[in-house]
Amino acid sequence: MEALGINFGLLIVQIIAFIIVFLTLNSWVYKPMLDMMESRKTKIAQGLEDARVAAEARADAQKDADKIRAEAQAEAGKIVREATERAASAGKDVKAAAEAEAAKAREAAMGEAELERNRILGDLRGQVAALAIAAANKLVGEALDEKKQHALIDEFFSV
Repeated sequence: MEALGINFGLLIVQIIAFIIVFLTLNSWVYKPMLDMMESRKTKIAQGLEDARVAAEARADAQKDADKIRAEAQAEAGKIVREATERAASAGKDVKAAAEAEAAKAREAAMGEAELERNRILGDLRGQVAALAIAAANKLVGEALDEKKQHALIDEFFSV
C-alpha cells in the first residue's frame, strides 16, 4: 500500500480514532438526541390525542347542552301554555261569578223595586179610596158606613 501513498499504521490509528469518535458521539450525542426526539414525538402524539379527546368531549358537551336547552325551552313553553290556560279559565270563572253576582244584585234590586212599587200602589189606593169616598159623599150627600165604603173600594179596584 505504500505504492498508493497510504501509510498502514497511520490508517489503523485513524480507523481506531474514527471508531472512538463514532462510539463517543453515538453514546453521548446521537442516542440522547434520538431519545429526546422520541420523547418529543410521544409528547406531541399524546397532546394530539388529548386534543382529539377534548374536542370530542366538547362536541358531546355541546350536544348535551343543546339538548338540555331544547328540553328547557319546551318545558318553559308548556308551562306558559298551562299558565295561559289556567289564567283564561280563572278569567272565565271570575267573569261567570261577576255575572252571577250582577244577576243576583239585579234580581234583588228588581225585588226591592217591586216591593216599593207595591207599597206605593198600596198608599196610592188608600189615598184614591179616601178621595173617592170624599167625592162620593159630596155627590150622594149621605155618609157611607165603613162596610159600604170597603165594598165600593173593592168594586172600584176590581174593574
